[in-house]
Amino acid sequence: MTSTPTGRGPFAHSATRAFWMPWAPALGVAGGLLQALPIRAGFDCCCMPWAAIAGAIATFAIVQKASARMEPAEGALVGLITGSVAGLVGGVVAALREMLFASGGLIAPLLSNDVELTSSDVLRFVWAGAATFFAYLALSPALGAIGGAVGAAIAKPSPSPPPPA
Repeated sequence: MTSTPTGRGPFAHSATRAFWMPWAPALGVAGGLLQALPIRAGFDCCCMPWAAIAGAIATFAIVQKASARMEPAEGALVGLITGSVAGLVGGVVAALREMLFASGGLIAPLLSNDVELTSSDVLRFVWAGAATFFAYLALSPALGAIGGAVGAAIAKPSPSPPPPA
């Protein structure tokens, strides 16, 4: 195990640290919105890999912008941040979609006068939304970290321009 100089973090040796802040949250928002796409019930799990894809793309973009290699551990950190944002955004959107529109949701009784909305119906929709939100919040950061680590392992920095002669 190598020691780091005093006052420096474990990733301070790389040039990529300053570059991940703008990329990770932006790609996390995009990944979260893609995760929450309204697909037929039961197939929402097909959208969960967007957190991993967003983590890998964020890591790849950082490696290209910094023109420096990134360790898989640092890529996992970038992916974790990207996946966390994707989980929050995707979880909120999917939970609202689940509560309002799935299986009739809370919107259907408001649009028709024939259907009565009971307190047990409301509780069922709230539980479904909460379960959806926490599933996104639990899975997305882990998938983002995996995607970030893989992205760091396979991304190669763009070649630097030759120094002027």
